[in-house]
Amino acid sequence: MEVEVVKKTSKGIKAKIAPWIAKLKKIKNIEFILCLFIIAIALLLYNGLTKENNDESIAVSTETVVSSEEARLAEILSNIEGAGEVSVMITHSGDEINGVLVVASGAKDIAVRLRLLEATKVALNVEADIVSVYASNKV
Repeated sequence: MEVEVVKKTSKGIKAKIAPWIAKLKKIKNIEFILCLFIIAIALLLYNGLTKENNDESIAVSTETVVSSEEARLAEILSNIEGAGEVSVMITHSGDEINGVLVVASGAKDIAVRLRLLEATKVALNVEADIVSVYASNKV
């Protein structure tokens, strides 16, 4: 009985599709239209794949910008009197800065620590509550 149901269903589908196929065959240049349709689908798929690669390259370039920004800030902060050797880490989501960590050998002195905090705030245009300054264990 199941076989009969399948045969009836496939015959029913064929009966419903047959008029559409007949109409499509009457259309002039149907092959040309189908080719254009297939090319359009291929271009859409290619564009989707390319966009994913662009997203990855944007993420890599953002990381490069942040690491160069960290290096530049560390160099500037190390020029502050008494700061000594300085390391900087910037955390972010997208293009927004979430936190800044500054580790300096001279940050044991509270005055140096405050100058580093103020300079970091100004350089990155961020609030003080997302900047942390710590003393390094290196002398």
